[in-house]
Amino acid sequence: MDTPFSQVRERLNNRRFTVAGNPQGLSGAGTVFHYRVEANAISSSYEALWGDDSYNWGAGMHRINTAAQFIFENMPLGKSVQLEPQQAWDVAAWINSQQRPQDPRFNGNLASTATAFHHGEQCFYGQTVDGAVVGNSSPVSAR
Repeated sequence: MDTPFSQVRERLNNRRFTVAGNPQGLSGAGTVFHYRVEANAISSSYEALWGDDSYNWGAGMHRINTAAQFIFENMPLGKSVQLEPQQAWDVAAWINSQQRPQDPRFNGNLASTATAFHHGEQCFYGQTVDGAVVGNSSPVSAR
């Protein structure tokens, strides 16, 4: 069966993303360049897009529409609005289909947490992607 996620996988299959000269494969915890401007100084860091050190399932960026809008407006860094909207949605869907720390509101039951806090959202939390329930194996975040 052809699902929206299988279409995303097909479009992204075997591509590599480069962030500030660092190629990041699609098989591991990805990183994104993050910068802050304070007074007259710019500081920067890399932050994980998925995995144990990324944002958790309760963060707004776990929603595909929120992440797609951010990606569309801000990527690549310093050259905003370079992607087509569909490309931004594909990247957001890929990133947000990966495991990440558990929603801090997790009540011990994935289905009831998904119903209580993620019902109607454009996200993969509690849904089956590639045969695995997304969010099911997420560690409870210490953050």
